[in-house]
Amino acid sequence: VFYRLGSDAITFLVSAYRNSAITDAQALAHTIERTLIEVKMSFMLSNL
Repeated sequence: VFYRLGSDAITFLVSAYRNSAITDAQALAHTIERTLIEVKMSFMLSNL
């Protein structure tokens, strides 16, 4: 996993050496995206 923090965005790159159902890079990328959206929504709703 590689990530870059920008002024208004976070860029993620997820790659895998071999394709495997157990270590699915696409599933990991989707989970990271979903989790970051949930964190963003939590902060927005908390009025911080």
